[in-house]
Amino acid sequence: MFLISMRDLVDTLRKRIDNQFDANIVISGARGTGKSTLAWKIASKFDCFDPWKHIVYDRDSVIELLATQKRGVIWDDESINSGFKRSFYDKDQQQLIKYLNMYRDKFNVFIMCIPNFYDLDKAMRSLVKIHINIIRRYDDYALAAIHIADNSANYSTDPWATAVNLKKEMAWQKVRQRNPNFLPPYHKLTTFVGYLKYGDVSPKERELYQTIKDSKRKELHDKEKAEEEKKDPISQAYEKTIDLLMDGKFTTSYEIQRQALIFGIKLETFKNRIREKLRERGEEKSLMEILKDNKERIESEERKDKYAAKRQKDSNVTLVDL
Repeated sequence: MFLISMRDLVDTLRKRIDNQFDANIVISGARGTGKSTLAWKIASKFDCFDPWKHIVYDRDSVIELLATQKRGVIWDDESINSGFKRSFYDKDQQQLIKYLNMYRDKFNVFIMCIPNFYDLDKAMRSLVKIHINIIRRYDDYALAAIHIADNSANYSTDPWATAVNLKKEMAWQKVRQRNPNFLPPYHKLTTFVGYLKYGDVSPKERELYQTIKDSKRKELHDKEKAEEEKKDPISQAYEKTIDLLMDGKFTTSYEIQRQALIFGIKLETFKNRIREKLRERGEEKSLMEILKDNKERIESEERKDKYAAKRQKDSNVTLVDL
């Protein structure tokens, strides 16, 4: 078995950068096989690697790093969000492909993690130089096959020789159906250059990775949710009502009921969603408590205004008036 060490792999990436080439890598494999572990082990070999900055989960962040950094690391941990082939006509995806071509002279190491290499847009695949497919995960190590794009052909637009290698994989699939333990001879694929064995990251590194992943996923989820709600007229109705409520414009349940009627939403449904959104905003008071506070504040202000008006009237009394 022809093995390539982690050092050899990283040295290859450094040489590409030193020779003024970019280094676009895809790590593919089933869920839980160790894609992110391998990405961390590669990225961490570069002194410039800043996990909080360089691990990203959305297309906009990838584009930002491509445009602003040089000889750096970009780790797109879930490339299904940025390069999925079914999003080919998406304006932002076309922009990502444009930026990958435009900023090749930035010489970045761009690592993409995705379950299936062929879920990537074809134009994206053509920009990838190294594909690392994780074959199997064992108790103390994982095994991966390293493939290199062949750009030497004059009459082929497919550097991955998809048609030729697909026939071989289909034949292996038939054998696997008869023997589930069958390990395909990946070295027979035309793009194969070697196998890679690698171990786990340290507990401290895994904890940091998980913290970054949870934080940035939540940030992306909140952003996407907010963008969807901006497009949704019903969500806008709730947001508008809550804004008016928090500004002290509503003081009674009747006014909430009126809002529900205006937007054509059942009252109980409307009230329940308002309560949920208040909790999402971190508001500790209930809907009824906020209405009560608003009413008391307005009544207090009205009393102050009446008192001020009375004092003003009294101060205007003259001796003639008396």
